[in-house]
Amino acid sequence: METSVFDTNLNDIAQSVKDLIRSQLVKESDKVKKFYEVEYTNRKKELDLDYKKKKEELEAANQSKKIELDQQEQSLTEERTQFEQHKEAFELEKKRVEDINLKSKNIIVINVGGKVFSTSQATLTSHPNSMLAAMFSGRYTLITDERGNYFIDRDPSLFEYILKYLRTGKLRCPEELNDELQEELDYFGLKNDVTDSAISSNVMISGGSDRSIKLWDASGKCVGTLNGHQGNVNFVTVANDMLISAGGKGDESIRIWDFNSGNCVNVLKSRYVLGINCIAVWRDYIFTGDAHIDMWQLTTGQHLNTMTVPSPVWCLAALNHRIITGHKDGTIQIRDLKSGIILKKLIGHTGTVNSVFVRNNVVCSGSEDCTIKLWDLVTGQATNTLRGHTGAVVCFAMINNKLISGSQDSTVRVWDLSTGSIIHTLSGHQGTIWSASSFNNSVLSGGEDGTLKSWDLETGSLINSVSAHVGGVRSLTCV
Repeated sequence: METSVFDTNLNDIAQSVKDLIRSQLVKESDKVKKFYEVEYTNRKKELDLDYKKKKEELEAANQSKKIELDQQEQSLTEERTQFEQHKEAFELEKKRVEDINLKSKNIIVINVGGKVFSTSQATLTSHPNSMLAAMFSGRYTLITDERGNYFIDRDPSLFEYILKYLRTGKLRCPEELNDELQEELDYFGLKNDVTDSAISSNVMISGGSDRSIKLWDASGKCVGTLNGHQGNVNFVTVANDMLISAGGKGDESIRIWDFNSGNCVNVLKSRYVLGINCIAVWRDYIFTGDAHIDMWQLTTGQHLNTMTVPSPVWCLAALNHRIITGHKDGTIQIRDLKSGIILKKLIGHTGTVNSVFVRNNVVCSGSEDCTIKLWDLVTGQATNTLRGHTGAVVCFAMINNKLISGSQDSTVRVWDLSTGSIIHTLSGHQGTIWSASSFNNSVLSGGEDGTLKSWDLETGSLINSVSAHVGGVRSLTCV
C-alpha cells in the first residue's frame, strides 16, 4: 500500500512537534539547571558565611575562655607567690622574735657614768674575749648603784657607740671621736675584734653652694637629697644617728636630721646675721663660731652658752673637754669646753687661721700664710711646720697617720705626720678645695668647681669624679 501525501505531512508535523517539545524541554531543563546552580551557589555562600561566622564566634569564645583561664592561672600564681612571701616573712619574723626573746631572757640594766642603759646578757657577752663578757659571765661580783644597777665608771656618750657595735656589728662615730672611741674599745677588750668591714664607710655626704645636702654610695651614685637650707651648706657631720648641717650667709641655721629617715627634726637659729663661719660636734654638744662661740645640746636643741671672743672665729674643733678655735688675727685659742676660759693661746701663723683639726692630742692648723702648723695640745708648743701649698690652706682630714689638706692652690696634699713630708700632691680640681674627708682607704675632696673626687690613698691616682653641686662642694663627711 502506498504512503499518501497526507501521511507524509502528518509524520513531518509530528516530528516537528517532537523536536519542538524536545527543544522546549531542553530549554526548560537548562533553566531549571541554572536556577538550581544559582540557588546552590547562593545557599553555599550563605552556609559558608554562616559557618565562618559561627567558627569565628566559637574561636572568639575559646580565646575569651583561654584569656579568662590564663588570668585565673596568673591570679592563682600571684596568690601562691604572695602566700610564699608572707610565709617566708612570717618565718623570718618568727625567728627574729624567737631570737629577741632568747636574747632578752636576761635583761641587764647598766649605769655607765650616770646614764642608764638596758640591754641583754647575750649582747654584752657576744664577744667572749672582751671585758664585758667576763664582767657579765656571772663569775664575778659587780659594783651596783643605789638602785641596784650595775655601775661602770666610763663615758656614757662613747659607750653608746660600743653598745650599738655589740648589737649590730657596725661601728659608726664622728671622725673627731675616733681616738677616744679607740681608747674605750681597748679598755673593754674589743679593739682586736673590730674588723675593717665593721668600721668601713658606705655613705658619703656632701653639702653645697646650691643649698642642698646629697648622699652618695661607694660608686659615686647620688642616693638621696635633703633640702631646707636657704644658703650655702658649709658643714655636715653625723653623730648619734643624727645628721647635723650648718648654713652660711642667708641661712644662719643649724639643721638636725634623722639620718635614717631623712626628716629634719630640729632647726637651731644662730643670732649672727652674717652666717655661721664654722661648727664642731663633740659628743652631745654642738659649737658654732662667728663673732662669738655658741654652745648647744645636740639631743634637745637647747642653747647652753655663749662665749665672747676678742677676734672672729673662722674655724673650730672640739676634743677632750677643750674647744680649739682659729681666728682672723692668726692665733689659735684653746678653751675649757664649759666655762669658755682660755687655757692656751698658740701664736705662729702670719695670716688668718682657716682650718683646725685635732687628733691624738695633735692640733693641725691651716692658714692664709700657706702653711700648716702642728701643735701639742697639752703643752701648746709648735712641733712642726709643713710647707708646700702655694695658696691658703682651707680644710683638713686624716687617715691613720696621714694628714689630708686642701688649699686655694687647687691641690689636695697628703702628708706623713711622723716626718712632715709630702706623700702625694693630688691635682685635678679647678679652684679652691673647700672640703676633704676619708672614705675607707681613699681620699675625698670637693671644691669650687662643684666636683666630688675620690683618690687612691696609696698611689694618689684619681678613682672617680662626679659633678656634685652647682656652685661648689662646701662640706664632706662619711659614715
